[in-house]
Amino acid sequence: MTRASLVLWLLLALPAPAATVAERAQALLRAQAAQPITVNANRAEWRSDGVMIYEGRVRLTSGALSLEGDRVELRSLEHDEIVAQVSGSPARLVHAAQQQSPQVSAESRTLILDSRAGLVQLSGDARLRRGAETLAGDRLRYDVAARRILGAGRIRMEVPSSSLVPAPQP
Repeated sequence: MTRASLVLWLLLALPAPAATVAERAQALLRAQAAQPITVNANRAEWRSDGVMIYEGRVRLTSGALSLEGDRVELRSLEHDEIVAQVSGSPARLVHAAQQQSPQVSAESRTLILDSRAGLVQLSGDARLRRGAETLAGDRLRYDVAARRILGAGRIRMEVPSSSLVPAPQP
């Protein structure tokens, strides 16, 4: 691991202790799985293999997550899990702010949400914003539960200087 990638990883990691992150991640995934999925689109097709294809101004919402694009291919898996492939000009994701975590928004040409792993893969002019921080690159991965971001390929990161120094304690 190069020094630059180590610094990037450290800057994007959550500051909470591991046990707290794990507990929050498990609670979020349980709550997310219990949320219904709503899809709005101009056209829908439910194929005999169980794959659903939505086209034309597609918006998929489930709990705090929202996906938008020109086309969504939705695969339903066991235990109410899904894999959704979203394509668009651009495809978008919004993960609403919760408690002390800021809103996360992302866009790319293609994004794939895998609810089993709790991950969103973004590719093609990917850009993700978490609060005031921005990460752009060829490929990004977003861990929904931990709200962690990993970039690959050519990466550009913008972090306000106030984010790099811990705020003084009152």
